[in-house]
Amino acid sequence: MNSININMFMGMIPEHILLFGVLIAMFIEMLRLKINLLPITILVLIGSLTSLAILPQSLDVFEGHFSISVFSQIAKMILVVISLPIIVLTEERKNPKYHALFLSALYGAFIMLSSDSFLTFYIGLEIMSIPLYVLAMISYRNSNCVEAAFKYVIMGSVASAIFLLGVACVFGVSGTIDIASFSKALHSGDTLGVIACSLVFIAFFMKVGLAPFHFWTPDVYQGSSFEITALMSTVTKAALVISFIKIIGVTDMPAHYVSLLGVIAIVSIVWGNVAAMVQTSMKRMLAYSSISHAAYMVFSLMDPSSERTASVYYYVLTYGLFNVICFAGLSLISKNDDSDDIENLKGLFRTRPLVASVIAMSMLSLAGIPPFPGFFAKFYIFKNVIAAGHPVLATTAFIGSFIGIYFYLKIIVNLFMSEAVTKYGESNRRYGILPIFAIIYILMVSVPTLINPDLFATILK
Repeated sequence: MNSININMFMGMIPEHILLFGVLIAMFIEMLRLKINLLPITILVLIGSLTSLAILPQSLDVFEGHFSISVFSQIAKMILVVISLPIIVLTEERKNPKYHALFLSALYGAFIMLSSDSFLTFYIGLEIMSIPLYVLAMISYRNSNCVEAAFKYVIMGSVASAIFLLGVACVFGVSGTIDIASFSKALHSGDTLGVIACSLVFIAFFMKVGLAPFHFWTPDVYQGSSFEITALMSTVTKAALVISFIKIIGVTDMPAHYVSLLGVIAIVSIVWGNVAAMVQTSMKRMLAYSSISHAAYMVFSLMDPSSERTASVYYYVLTYGLFNVICFAGLSLISKNDDSDDIENLKGLFRTRPLVASVIAMSMLSLAGIPPFPGFFAKFYIFKNVIAAGHPVLATTAFIGSFIGIYFYLKIIVNLFMSEAVTKYGESNRRYGILPIFAIIYILMVSVPTLINPDLFATILK
């Protein structure tokens, strides 16, 4: 009994630390204290990251429901690393509700990543989703935020309901709600198994925002603040995709499911890039861009080998960090969240050269231009999918990815090759933080990969 209690405590130390941060923020809110919670939240994130590094590589916390492994520990570390610049650069430093909701969403993501049953997974999914619904509304102060939050709630609720229906059908096929049982439904040839897998896939596509289930994404992103948009487009998408890897398992999927993933991914890549080309709002453009990037991650699911997880980890890390850096740059130079028109970036290099350079580097990495990390991330995914025996799908997706170069370069042209405008470029004491984050993350992502391209695969083994 004592060993079980110790496992329950030790295995969830990272989650306990996040929960402790939530309780502190709630306590400060109840007492209405005017305290800058940023240092406390940073310490909570660093403490959680440190505990993840020292925990054992394998431990059953709640048998059949929650466990830790190298797979989940690395994923959680990636989420914390992506979350740090979001919280550091936020305007909501003294808003306890913001910090409590932010940490709660991360707590839910942690629960998802360590889940061994669909029951625990669903609890983590809702703990992650509900704070985001609230953040989409309270973090912004115009009429669009209410509409954005409402759309987010409706689509999130529908996706959760579809997911539960799928899990019920999985239980009908396998007689258990263990996540490992999804593989049985995936390979069963009966009607109930097909229905179960189809419902779970559809719920996943809706949550991640893949075409044709993407229609909520641009409106929600535009109606939210820069920081919350960055959180939704990076941390939550990463948690969902990595969790879905665990649900599918390391197994060869039937051909019709592989074709489904391939078609959905290619349609999302092409549509996301084409739609982004005609946007005038930076947040809407990055929303459509996030659809295509989520599709790259999903595209990697067609590779059943262990290389799949490593390539997704690397892609999540590179995309997440550079996307956050881009949103952070926009939030620093914007007077308010209404002034996110792409034309307003004209001539930014003349007034804020460091911020303009950082945004440009982020755009080049997101576009997949060598030698930036985004190029290597896409290369690993396409290489593994081709090695898995899907050269036609990989080539089609690769060609579709070239469309995205246009709108990324369009932003760079506005930054460096146009006359300056007056809507951006106000003094902000946090300008110096952004280049520091950018340099640290570029080195952190690029150098280890150049030394050992199979770094994540080596760690996972």
